[in-house]
Amino acid sequence: MAAPPPLWQHELTLGRPDQVRPAPLGGGRLGGAADGDEKLSETWRHVKGVARDEAKHYDLIDLVRNARREDTFQFPVPGWPSLLRAVSPAMPDLPAMVQEKYRACQTMCFCGVFPEIRRAWASVDNSLFLWRYDRSGDVPVEYSGEEQAICCVGLARPRPGVFLAAIQHVLVLATTVEVRRQPPAQPPPTPRPRARRARGRARAHAAPARRGRRQIVLLGVCTGPSRVGGGDAYEELSLQPMPLYSLPSDNTIMTCFASSAAGRIFLGGADGHVYELAYAASDSWRQRRCTKVRVTGGVAQLLPSFLPSFLFGAPVPMDRLALDDERHILYALAANSAIQVFDLGASGGEPARRVAELTDFLGEVSRLPTGRNVFTLGEDRRGTAIKHMAIIPMAESWKVHLMVVTSNGRRAYFSTNPLVRGGGSSWAGARDSARGGGGVPSHLDPKRARPAALIAVDARGPLPQAPIAGARVAGDPSSSRVMDVAAVLYTPGSLLLAESAGADGKATKLLLAARNHTLPPPSVNVNLGSGAAGLREIVSDLEQHVPGEATAIGCLPQTCVLGPEVAPAGSWGAMQDELVGQMWMGPLQLVLVTTAGVLELERRRPVDVLQALLQARRRAGAARRWPSTTAARSARAADGGRLTAAAPATAAAAAQERAPEKLQQFFEAYGAAEAAAMCYLLATADGVSMRLVEEAAAALDNPLLVGQPLMPEEGGGGAEAALNAGAAGGGIYMGTAVNPNPEPDWSGAHKGLALYISRLLAPVWEARLITPSAANPDVWKARLSEATMAVLEHKLRALERFLADAAARRKARGFKAAGGAAPGGGGGGGALFLGHLEDGTSRLLNAGNAAAGAAAATGGAAGGLAPGGGDAPFVKRQRLWNAFVMEEQRNNAVRLLASKAAQALLLLRTISAANVNRLVNRLDADGRRALRDLNFRDLVLEASGPGLAAQLVAALVADQLDAGGGGGAGGVAELAAALQAGAPGYFRDQDRQFFQATAKLKAAEEAGSAAERDAAARDALAGLLRVPQCVNLGQLVPRLAFLRQYEGVVELVLRCAALADPHSLAWRHGSSADTAAARAARDRCYAHLLGVLKPLLGVGPPPTGAPTGAAAAAAGAGGAGAGAEAEGALLTPAERGAAKDAMMQAVLRCGDQYLTTVIYGTLVDCGLDDDLLAHPSPALELYLRAEGGLGGGAGGGGLGGGGPGAGLGGGAVGPLSSRQVKHLELLARLHIQKGKYAAAAGVYRALAERRSGPGDAAVSLEQRLDALHSALLQARSVGDEALTEGLRGAARVMALQLSIATALEGRLAALRAGGAPGGGSASGGRDGLEAAVRELRSAALDISDLYNSYAQPHELWDACLEICHFAGNVPAEYVRQLWDLLLKATWEASSPGGGADAALERCCDVVEALGVKFYPNEGSLPLAHVTLRLEAVSAGLWPAPGDAATDPSRVVACLRALLAPGAGDNASAVVAGVYEQLLARRGALLDGGVAGAGVVLGGAGDGAARAALRLGLLRSLVAHCRIVLDEELSSSLTGQPDHGYPSRFLGRAQQAAALADLSERCAAEARGLGGDAAAAGAALADEFDRVAAQLAGGGGWR
Repeated sequence: MAAPPPLWQHELTLGRPDQVRPAPLGGGRLGGAADGDEKLSETWRHVKGVARDEAKHYDLIDLVRNARREDTFQFPVPGWPSLLRAVSPAMPDLPAMVQEKYRACQTMCFCGVFPEIRRAWASVDNSLFLWRYDRSGDVPVEYSGEEQAICCVGLARPRPGVFLAAIQHVLVLATTVEVRRQPPAQPPPTPRPRARRARGRARAHAAPARRGRRQIVLLGVCTGPSRVGGGDAYEELSLQPMPLYSLPSDNTIMTCFASSAAGRIFLGGADGHVYELAYAASDSWRQRRCTKVRVTGGVAQLLPSFLPSFLFGAPVPMDRLALDDERHILYALAANSAIQVFDLGASGGEPARRVAELTDFLGEVSRLPTGRNVFTLGEDRRGTAIKHMAIIPMAESWKVHLMVVTSNGRRAYFSTNPLVRGGGSSWAGARDSARGGGGVPSHLDPKRARPAALIAVDARGPLPQAPIAGARVAGDPSSSRVMDVAAVLYTPGSLLLAESAGADGKATKLLLAARNHTLPPPSVNVNLGSGAAGLREIVSDLEQHVPGEATAIGCLPQTCVLGPEVAPAGSWGAMQDELVGQMWMGPLQLVLVTTAGVLELERRRPVDVLQALLQARRRAGAARRWPSTTAARSARAADGGRLTAAAPATAAAAAQERAPEKLQQFFEAYGAAEAAAMCYLLATADGVSMRLVEEAAAALDNPLLVGQPLMPEEGGGGAEAALNAGAAGGGIYMGTAVNPNPEPDWSGAHKGLALYISRLLAPVWEARLITPSAANPDVWKARLSEATMAVLEHKLRALERFLADAAARRKARGFKAAGGAAPGGGGGGGALFLGHLEDGTSRLLNAGNAAAGAAAATGGAAGGLAPGGGDAPFVKRQRLWNAFVMEEQRNNAVRLLASKAAQALLLLRTISAANVNRLVNRLDADGRRALRDLNFRDLVLEASGPGLAAQLVAALVADQLDAGGGGGAGGVAELAAALQAGAPGYFRDQDRQFFQATAKLKAAEEAGSAAERDAAARDALAGLLRVPQCVNLGQLVPRLAFLRQYEGVVELVLRCAALADPHSLAWRHGSSADTAAARAARDRCYAHLLGVLKPLLGVGPPPTGAPTGAAAAAAGAGGAGAGAEAEGALLTPAERGAAKDAMMQAVLRCGDQYLTTVIYGTLVDCGLDDDLLAHPSPALELYLRAEGGLGGGAGGGGLGGGGPGAGLGGGAVGPLSSRQVKHLELLARLHIQKGKYAAAAGVYRALAERRSGPGDAAVSLEQRLDALHSALLQARSVGDEALTEGLRGAARVMALQLSIATALEGRLAALRAGGAPGGGSASGGRDGLEAAVRELRSAALDISDLYNSYAQPHELWDACLEICHFAGNVPAEYVRQLWDLLLKATWEASSPGGGADAALERCCDVVEALGVKFYPNEGSLPLAHVTLRLEAVSAGLWPAPGDAATDPSRVVACLRALLAPGAGDNASAVVAGVYEQLLARRGALLDGGVAGAGVVLGGAGDGAARAALRLGLLRSLVAHCRIVLDEELSSSLTGQPDHGYPSRFLGRAQQAAALADLSERCAAEARGLGGDAAAAGAALADEFDRVAAQLAGGGGWR
C-alpha cells in the first residue's frame, strides 16, 4: 500500500498572505484574573529554565574521535519503521525511448540525476535524454546535436550577467571520438543502460572506429510552469543550443565535472589533468568568449601533446571532482585514489592553484591511531580505492574539510589545515563561541587560513550488517562486513551507500547511517568535557532491494519554511541538530538511479517515526487501549452501558497490540521531553488527520509516557526520571539547596511544551525588527520576511488552539488525569476527580489517583510511578493536586505567551505590508531610536513594546488616511477590525478612540469653512485628550497648531507629559536619577509645545495657520473643502500676538512648575527678554533666582535692608556661567521694573563680587566694576546714604585693583617682549608677575590685601599713594616717603638717554595725574614737599646730581594744572604760598630722605647747592608771576572790565597787589644770594623789579 504523504509540505506556501488567517482568540481561559496577571517575562524565564535547550554543538571530528568502537553504530528498535522509505509503491522503468535507443547503442551510455531541475538523465552515444523522475510516463527531452558520443554530462548555474535571465542552468556536454561499429548479431540479453564505470567494457567490444573531433558544448536550460500562475516551477523544460559556447577538447576525453555556485565550471580529463571552462558574455582582447584553461600539468602543458606520455608514462584519468563552495577549495580524485587540492582564493574568484597532493591514501590514513584499526598497510588496493568524495560543510566542522568513502564502505576524514593534525578536543567549544558571537578562530577561518596540505585526521570503519527491517532481534552493531559500494551520497548527518545485492548482482541494497539523536546508554564514553557523547550513528536500510545496478544517488535541496534572514546557510546547528531542524524542514528527499529505473526515497526524521508509531497505535486501538485521558469513542449500548474494548482475536490484532510498547520505547529512547515536543509538533501541524492529532494529545496525557508532576516531597523526577534513571551515571549525590517556594518536578508533557515553544520562538526571538538599511541609513526596512512571520504565526496560533482545547477537555471531565475508567473495569472507581480549576472550593479528592488507575489497567505496569495509592493520606493527595494545578497554570501561561507572540507577528506582518520607510519617518527621533534597538523579545515581553507598537499603528493609520484622502476611513476601519480581531494585546479600545479622533482631525483639515473647521478640530481635540497614551505629539501638534488650537496644544502636551511622569518627579528639587529621567521624559513632550510657541515669538520661520474669515470663505468657494486640505496663511502680527498670549496664559494657568521653568528658559535662551518680563509673576522671580545661582537672600526682599553686604547671603556667590549671569541681570531688571531698587543693587553687587571660574564662568575686573557702577546707580535711586557710600567705596577699591592689575600686566608684557619692566619689582620676576595678575583677575580683594600683597611688593608707588588717599589717617612722613619713591622711580625710568627736561616732564606728569585726585587732601598730597622735590629735580640736585632743566616754568605749570580743578581762581595764590613757604625756610632746605640715600642738600656744608636750589625756586616764582600777569591780570591791567563781573574785577586788583608785593620780596631775596649765584640772583632781582614795575605802572586796575 502507498505510504502516507510527507508531512507539512503545505507550509512551504505559508508565506503568501492568502494562505494564512489569524486564528480566533479566546477559548479555555483557565485561571481567570490570575492568568491575566501572569507576567510574560516570568513565563519566558520559566520556559527557558524548563527547556534547557542550550545544548552545545561540537565539531564533527571531535565527535568522531570521542566515540567508542562498541557504541559507534546502533540499529533501530525492532518493530520501528525503517529510516528509509520509498515514496512510490513501485519503481517506474526507464522511459521506452531511452530503452529503445540503448538497444541500438554503439559506443557508451551513462545515466544520472539532476535534482535541481527534478530530472533524471541518460546519454546513449550522442543522444542525451532528460525526463521527470517523479512522474510516471513523462516523455523525455532528447538532445542529439553532436556527432560524437557523449562522455561527460554536468549541470551548473551560470555566471550572473553572461546569459539571458531565462537560462537558469547550463548543461555541459563533453564528447569523445566518434566511434561507429556494426550492430551485434544477437541483441543484448538485458538492454539496460550501463553505469559510467562500464565505459571501459563498452569501448573494449567496439569495432574499429573512425575518429572525429572531441568537443565541449554548453546548452542553456530553461524551466518553468506550463501556464502562467502554475504551481510547478519545473513543469516545462527546454534546451537552448548556444553555438558560440562550444570549443574543442584538444583530443582529451572528459571524465568528471564540478561547478561552483558562482558559475565556475571545472572538468577532469582522462589525461590526468583538471581544466576550467571560462566563459563570458562576449569576446575581449584578453580572451575569447569561451575557452578551456588547464589548471594542472606545470611544465608538461608547455610541451607537445605526444611528449608527456612518452616522458612521464601513461596518465591516470581523473575520476571525480568535488568543489567546496564555502571554503572555495577544489578536490580532484584520480583513478589511483590520488587526491589533488586546488585553492580558488578566499572569495572563490581567483585562478585555481594547486596547493597539495596526496598520492598514498592508504599510507596516510594508516599512520593515524584510529586509522590503524580501520586500514592495514599492504591490504588489497581494490577495497581501499576511493569511491566517493564528500565536502564537509562548515556547519558540521571547521577542522574537517573532506570525507572520502572507499569501495568497501570505510570512511576517512581529511583537512587542508596543517594545524588540525594535533587531535584532541581543544577546540570542542569553538562552535559555541561562534554562536555566542565570538566568531571563527583565526587559524580555522577559511578567509585567513587557506589550504596548504591534505592530511588525514581520522577514520571510521564500515557499516555493520543491518538487521532485516521489522525483525524483533537486532544484529551486532559492532561487527563489520565486506561491502562493494556502487554509489554514495553524503548529506550532513546522513550517509547513504548503495551496494550490489542479489544472486546475480543485478539488484541494489541501500544502507543509511544517520546521526543518532536518542539518549545515549549509560555505557557511552563521555570525553568532551561538557557531558556530550561521541558520534553515534544508527544504521538502517531499505526494506526491499531495488532492481538494477545503482549508478547515481541524488538529493533534493532541503528547503526551510523560514526565510533566509533567520535561517542562514551554514549556520551552526541548523543542519547538525535534526531535532530542531525537523520543525522547519521536511524529510530529506532522495533519488536513486539504477539501470532499471529511478526510485524516489524519503529519509524519515524522528518525528516521522513518531507519526508512524502513532498511526499504528491508532490502528491497534480497536483491539485494545491502555489508559489515556482521550476517551475512547466506542459506541455505547442503547441502554447506556459502559465503555468496553474488544479483546484481540486475530494474529494481526496481536501484532497491533504491541504498538503501545513501541511508542513507549520511543519515549524512552528520545526522552519524555523530546518526544512530547514532537507530539506538539504533530498535533499543531496542518495536513494531518484529526485521528493523528487525537493520538498525539492522548500520548501527551498518558502518565506512562510523559509522567506526572510531583512535588519534591513525593520524590520528584516523575516518570521521566524513572525512565531515564540509568542515564545519570554513578556520581555521588551531594544534595541541593533548600527552596522555600519549591516548584514541582514537571511532567514530560510540560517539559516538551517548554522545549517546543522555545524552539519555535528561537529563530526570531533576538532578531531586530525594523532597522536602517546598510546601504542607505535613511531607508528603513523590515528585517523579517513575510514567509517567516506567516509560518511562525500559523504555528503559534495552532499551538494556542491546541492548548486551549486540551485545557477545555480537562475542564469538561473534571481534570481526570487518568483519562477515565480502565478498559473492562468499572465506571470510575480508579480515577482521581480533581474538580474544576476555577473553583477551589469544589474540589473532590477521591481515594485513587491517575497512575494507580493506569497501573490497574495495564496489570501493574506503572510500578512505582504512582505514589500514594487508594489509601494514601489526604496530605499526599493534596500535594499531588497542587502539582497538577501548578502545571496547568504554567501551561496556560505558555498559551498566553504563544498568543502574545502570534499577535506580535500579525502586527509586524500588517506593518511590513505597508511602506515601512514612510511609517518610520512619521515617528519622532526617540521613536526611531527605540525602533532601531527593538527586537522581537522586547515587543512581546517588555513594557515598552506595546507603546512602540501603538506608535507604529498610529503611523500606519495616518499613512492610510493621507493616502486614501476622503475615502481613507474605510480602509482604516478594515485595518482596525483586523487588528482588533488578531492582535487585541496591541490594539486596545483607546486605539480605536484615537483613530476616531484622527479621522475627525482629518475632516477638520478638509473642511470648507472656518466654522466647520473649528468645530471639527474641537471635537478631535476632545477625543485626543481622552486617549493621550495613544498620541504621537510629533505628528498631531503641528496639525492642531495649523488649525489654531493653541490652547489645546498646551493641554494635550500637558496630558502626555503627565503620562510620561505620573508622579511629578520632575517638580522635585535635586538631581537624582529618577528626577533627571522624569525631566527628560517631560522635555520630550514639551519640545513639541516649544516648536509651536517659538515661531509665534519670532524665532524661526513665520507661523502659518488655517485661513479664517474672508480667506476661509474664498478657500471654500475655490474648492478647498470636499476632501482637499486648506492651504495655510501667514499669521498677521495681531494674530501672532493673540496666539502667543493665549499659549502663555495657558502655560501660566496650568500649574505645571516644570513647564513654566522650561518656557522661561526658552525665552531667555532665545534672547526674548522683553517677552519674559512682560509676564511678571512670583514664579518668574523664583526661577530667575534659582537659575542665576543665588541663595534665598540674594535677589529677594532681604536686599532692601541696605548695607554694603546686603543680598550676598553671607558671602560671595558663584562661579556663575554666562547663562546664570544673564538670569541675574534679568532679575535685576525685574526688580527695577517693580521699583525694588535696593534688591536690584544687591543683585548687581552679587554679580560684581561673584567668584570667578573657568571658561564662561570667568569674570573680568572690568565687568565687576561695571556691575558695581550699576549697583551704585540703583542705590542712589533708593536714597540710602549708607548703601550708597558702601557701594561707592567698593567701586573705588575695584578701580584700584583694576589699575594695579593693568600696571602689572604692562610690566609682564614688557618682560615677555624682552625689555625692561619699567619699574622695580621684588616679586620674583616673571613667574611672580603672572601669579599676581592671575590672583588680581580672579576675585575682588580687600584694600589692605591690595596694598600689602601687590602694590607695595611690586613698587607700584602711585597705587600705594592712591590706597593711602582712600584709607586716610596715614602718617605724613610715610606719605612723603611714598612720594619720594614715586618721583625717584619715575626719574630713573626716564633719565637714561632722555635728559633733564624729559625726566622733569615725566615727574611732573606723575604729580599732575595724582594731584588732581588728591587735592586738597594735604595728607595725601604734601604740596610743599612735592614742589621742593620737583624743583630739586629741575635743578639737577635730586635724586642724584645731574644737569639742570632748561624750562624754569615746568614745575609751576604742573602745580597750576593739578590745582586748577580743585582751587579754581585761588590756584595762583596757592602756588605763590607754597614757594613763599619754601623760601622762608632757613637751614637745610632739602634732605635726601628715603629717596635721596642719605644725601643732605642745602646744609651749612653745601652752600653752593643751597644757593642753586634757592635760585631755582626764585626762577619758578618769576615764571609764576609772568604767567599770572599774562594770563590772569592782562585784562585788568588795561583797565578793561571783566565782562560784567565787577566782583571778580575787584579780586583781580587784590591779586595784582599781592603779586607786586611778592615780586618785591623775591627781588630782595635774589639780591641776597652770594657766591657763584650772585650774578644770577641780580638778574632775577631785575626780573622781579620789572614785574613789580609793570604791576605798579598799570593803573587801570587801581
